[in-house]
Amino acid sequence: MLDEYRGVGERWLAPLADRLARGGADRLTWASLVCAGAAGVCYTQASPEAPLFLVLGALFVVGNAVLDALDGIVARKTGTASKAGDFLDHALDRYADLFIIGGLAASGFGGFAWGFYAVTGVFLTSYMGTQAAAVGLKRDYKGVLGRADRLILLTFVPLLAAVLVLGGLPSTFLLPGGLDAYGLPPSVTLIQGLLGTFAVLGHATAVQRFRRARAALVAG
Repeated sequence: MLDEYRGVGERWLAPLADRLARGGADRLTWASLVCAGAAGVCYTQASPEAPLFLVLGALFVVGNAVLDALDGIVARKTGTASKAGDFLDHALDRYADLFIIGGLAASGFGGFAWGFYAVTGVFLTSYMGTQAAAVGLKRDYKGVLGRADRLILLTFVPLLAAVLVLGGLPSTFLLPGGLDAYGLPPSVTLIQGLLGTFAVLGHATAVQRFRRARAALVAG
C-alpha cells in the first residue's frame, strides 16, 4: 500500500540523490544488496539471548531500502535509466528479499517453515507484478502488501521484538484455542507472526495482481 506514496519518498531523497549521482545508479543497486546481506547475517545471529542483532539487522534493512530507492532516482536524474539497470534492480531485489526474510527465519525467533511460506508469498507477489509487464501490461506494484510495506515491517517489527526482549516483556503470544487443529503451534513469536503475515498477505497480493492482469488481458 505504501507504494502509492513513492513520489513523496522520492522528493525527500532527491537532495541525497544529487550528491550520489556521480557514482551511477548501478553502484547504489549493488550497495543495497550488500546491506540486505548484512541484515540477513545479523538476523541469523539474533536470539532471545542476543536481541541486539535484531536492532543491527533493522538498521541494515533501512540502508537497503534507502539505497534501493536512490538507484532509480539517480538513474532518472542522470538520464541513464535503461532496461539493463531495471533488470539488475529487480533481480537483486529478489535476492535482498531472500537474504532478509531468510535471516529472520533462521534466527532464534523464526523457523524454517515460517520462512518458507513467507518467501513463497513474497516471490509470487513480485512475479505477478513483473509478469504483467512481460505480457505487455504496465508493471503492477499495487496490492495489500508491496515491497515498501514489507521493508517497513522488516524494520519495525524486529525492533519491537528487540525492545520487548530487552525490557523483559513477553515476545511470544498464545494463539486462540483450536488453531492447533490446523497444524499451527499453540504460540508464536512476534517474528513468526511477521513471517506468517508475509505468507498470507503475500499470496493475497499475488492473487490481486493476477486478477487485474487477467481481466485486462481478457478485456483487451
